Amino acid sequence: MAFGRINVLVNNAAFQVHPTFADLTPEHVDQTAKTNLDGCFSFGQAAVAQMNRGGAIVNTGSGTGILSNKDLLDYSMTKGGIHAFTRSLATHLVSQGIRVNARCAWPGLDPLTPEQQGSSRRGEI
Repeated sequence: MAFGRINVLVNNAAFQVHPTFADLTPEHVDQTAKTNLDGCFSFGQAAVAQMNRGGAIVNTGSGTGILSNKDLLDYSMTKGGIHAFTRSLATHLVSQGIRVNARCAWPGLDPLTPEQQGSSRRGEI
């Protein structure tokens, strides 16, 4: 680190495949959780150790983590976890002067959602 600290962390990693509930395996759910939740936690913890007051963490959540999505069961579950983690971490780090927020893409507005794949048209909320 050339400047000796981290000012901003943007946690933006996700794994998303669209199997049916019957086709979800424990291994698939584990891969989704490890990518979406464990990475968010691990990078956040490492960054905070290098942050001063005024630092910021931005986690990438999803509207599916708030509203759910019938086709994204495990993904919705992990994104909901990111929202809960973000709120908890924000209250934990406020005394250190570190802000924690989540960017939340909404279904139909995010090109990664199933309804947008193969479409150049954006949906409306």
